Formats: sequence, C-alpha cells, structure tokens
Amino acid sequence: MSTVWTLVLTVCNLNMCTTQEITRFPTYEKCTKSKIWHEAFPVDAQGFFHKIKYKCRIKGGTDT
Repeated sequence: MSTVWTLVLTVCNLNMCTTQEITRFPTYEKCTKSKIWHEAFPVDAQGFFHKIKYKCRIKGGTDT
C-alpha cells in the first residue's frame, strides 16, 4: 500500500475555520511543490478570510 499525500487548504474568518482537500499526490515532494505554488497566489487585501493556510498531509491522517 502506497502513501497518498493531500494538499489541504484551511481558511478562517472571525467566527470559524473550514478545511478542504485541494488535490492528491504520490509523493511528499510533489505535494510540497504544489503548496509553494499555491502560497504564491496573491491574497485579497480586503478579503473575507483573515487566515489562509496550505498544508501537505497523509490522506486520512490527522494533525498533532
């Protein structure tokens, strides 16, 4: 069984945070490259979210 890495996006406003999977990768390295690419997107200065975070993690895994 091979490990599947997912790129996950978490956004927060003043009341709550929500998380969603963006895409899946066969290696951590490919996930990290996509994370860096996504983090380079311009952020809306007057946007609704005050926190935007991308993270690579194992599919089905949890953060500690």
